[in-house]
Amino acid sequence: MMRAAAVIATLPLTTFAKAELDAMTDADDSALKCLVCQCEYEEGEQQRGLPCGHVFHQECADEWLGRKDVCPYCSTCIEKEKV
Repeated sequence: MMRAAAVIATLPLTTFAKAELDAMTDADDSALKCLVCQCEYEEGEQQRGLPCGHVFHQECADEWLGRKDVCPYCSTCIEKEKV
């Protein structure tokens, strides 16, 4: 079983800023809204970044990752393989 809290705590947090989104030329749906809850991001909301590059609302990502150890969008595992 995944050590969820320990792994989740290592994932970066960012603050959504619409100005940064407006500067992106290749923004897709995942940059505009959380693909877990389907709500658009609002200025100042905390986002959790995953190793695959996808971001979600912090609360949505943390809840999802507490149950599964993969990205809710692309299914990439958030834990590095142990060698």
